[in-house]
Amino acid sequence: MPADSTTFIRIVGTGFQPGATVALGDTVVNATITASTIINATAPPHAEGVVDLVVTNPGGQSVRVAGAFSYRQLQVISIAPSQGIIGKWLRIGGFGFQPGTKVTLDGLQADSVPQSGVALFALAPIHTEGSVDVVVTNPDGSTSALPGGFVYQVVTVTASPAVVTAGAQLTVTWVAPPGQSDSDWIGLFKAGEPVERWYFYTGGLTSGTRTLTAPTDVGEYEFRYLPDDLYYVAARSVTVRVVAMPGR
Repeated sequence: MPADSTTFIRIVGTGFQPGATVALGDTVVNATITASTIINATAPPHAEGVVDLVVTNPGGQSVRVAGAFSYRQLQVISIAPSQGIIGKWLRIGGFGFQPGTKVTLDGLQADSVPQSGVALFALAPIHTEGSVDVVVTNPDGSTSALPGGFVYQVVTVTASPAVVTAGAQLTVTWVAPPGQSDSDWIGLFKAGEPVERWYFYTGGLTSGTRTLTAPTDVGEYEFRYLPDDLYYVAARSVTVRVVAMPGR
């Protein structure tokens, strides 16, 4: 729970008697016995760390659960979605997020936007397929990690043919995992250029093929898969070389 706030907790067990007391570490907390198996209690603010939980019945019988409760200044609790492709926005839930909080996935810093003390958004940076740890670091140096909190999935983009005559037919095919956005798109870019020469939206389809007329401007080109109507590249095709028509 957050170390600087009050939190309601529920204790489940057996043999709880009316008038039983609850202690978290050395602090006796407010508690209500709702049944012989349930106690509702209020955990007050406390220094960060792990404490024991002790329940004591009026007759003196007690039970201690070592390290049962953790106080934290900062905690990452959830990542949504928990899997996806490069360039997708992730919502990170937890508490203790401060202005200027940084997010890394497998040590790679992500563009992030704090929403509140309990939520922020981060853009999944370039990474290979597989699960990664998500780490949030506040400006004061405090950190919290969710091991294996995000799983990178892969998009593939292929182009055919690899060498095409200017003005001839050129085909692009893509395969993506389920759950992609209607605003994901594929563009044809000349090598080294940031602006597309041709594009289309995938409509959230997990696979498909499109055919276009190759540019008349000869040179090296590639298809790029870009999520959510952004210019953040999730996948690239191999280079396509556009050559001049014979006799030109």
